[in-house]
Amino acid sequence: MTVKELIGDFTLGSLVTNYLPGKADGRLASGKLVKAILDTKIKQLDGLNKAKFFNLYGTYTIGDALSSFMTLGVDGEGKYVYEGTMSKVISKVFNYPLNTFSGALSAGIDTILSDLYLGDVLGFEEINGTWYNKANLAFAGGETFEGLVPVISVNRVLADMSLKSLTENFDFNEIVADVKLGELFGYQNRITSLGESTWYTYAKDSNGYYVVTGPDVYETYAYTLGERVAKLNETLSDITAQELLTGGGVDTLMGKINTLELGYVLGYTLDGGVWMNGGVAVTGVLAKLSDHTIEDVKTNFSGIINEWTLSDVLGNIDESNHILYALRDTQIQNLSAEINNMKLGTIMGYTYDGTKWMNGATEVTDSFALILADYTVTEVGNEGFADTLFSKVKDELKLSKFITYNANDPLGILYSETEFNTLSLNDILVDDNALDDGGTCLSDRMKSIKVGQIESMGIISLDAYEARLNTAFGGDSWKNMKFSEFFGAILAMAFPTP
Repeated sequence: MTVKELIGDFTLGSLVTNYLPGKADGRLASGKLVKAILDTKIKQLDGLNKAKFFNLYGTYTIGDALSSFMTLGVDGEGKYVYEGTMSKVISKVFNYPLNTFSGALSAGIDTILSDLYLGDVLGFEEINGTWYNKANLAFAGGETFEGLVPVISVNRVLADMSLKSLTENFDFNEIVADVKLGELFGYQNRITSLGESTWYTYAKDSNGYYVVTGPDVYETYAYTLGERVAKLNETLSDITAQELLTGGGVDTLMGKINTLELGYVLGYTLDGGVWMNGGVAVTGVLAKLSDHTIEDVKTNFSGIINEWTLSDVLGNIDESNHILYALRDTQIQNLSAEINNMKLGTIMGYTYDGTKWMNGATEVTDSFALILADYTVTEVGNEGFADTLFSKVKDELKLSKFITYNANDPLGILYSETEFNTLSLNDILVDDNALDDGGTCLSDRMKSIKVGQIESMGIISLDAYEARLNTAFGGDSWKNMKFSEFFGAILAMAFPTP
């Protein structure tokens, strides 16, 4: 009988246990892999090579091999648990069978890397294909606690990346291609019954804890909806990262924005057809522009504003601002023409009731104002307007507008008060040669002026000669003589005809 046959049924441990290091505490021998090797019969080791080794011990894990050299925790399912830095990754590695390395070492490492994800590295927990993370949570009623919620935003995308992918042709664009911007913004998506994509924030309490419902059978919790995000953010949220990162990404982004009403871009909300900035209604230009898309504003700005009225631009216009109030309902495109056709009466603050000019509830009677009131802005700017106005003033404006009647003034001496109140400038300037018919021209009146009137005006003083003139004329009838007649009589007395 050979030695091999003699000891073939002996275990390896029966031959070497007494010589193993760590004999005092038995750690080495207590490790699962070492124990299995020590329990192997000598004859089973005959012709031992790599293939046979993995055939015998390949189902044992890396943790089984390391358990002889370090203390490892074990969970309720009998799996190794490592406590410390990178605990989830290392714990996962400890539970890989040695068969993983039955081929090339690099192939075994690739297998492990392919089965390990960034979610493991980041400390997330994968349950039924979804990554979860521990967070501070709250119920709507106010109770706070720590629990598992789905990983969101960028972390959800990163968690699904295998470690092996990081060592190969890593393409971040490809990884995030189908991720929508809304998720990257930290929003949650809901599709309405009508198929509309809507985006909401995550509800949080005053401590910043997520407000959740649950738990489910896996002891995980579900987020609740916060507020619906602004329209601009919601529109951008539906763009995928791939659309944004491609060569036409900016065009895609602007294409989405161009379809939005300006009000949404400015951060306003639409409430019953009224644009609101917080709790305040938007007015004026911004309110009008808010109804139009960015594309409309860019391509047809002139067309848009031409249809507005002045009130649209300036808001409510007070009646005290006469010109703007009169133009309040005028479209911008007609503003120039309307201003040119505006009458001076309107500019002066009057209103026309169809028959007369009114200053508030009072009819305008001022003659000069009435002359000006009917002229338009265009007429005022026309060449020759000054001559036209002067001609009308001469014909229609009464002297009494400027001069108060005084019987002792030259004009009061020449005209009675009744005559004076009807006189225009034209009346006293134009020679009508109608003295016998009461002509009103100043030159006519001067021709018929009496000596006494001249004295009254202070033009001459005949007081020193009054007695002699009374004697010569047989009384004071000379005072009522026209100056031309008086002067002729004096000459006749001084130079009698021979």
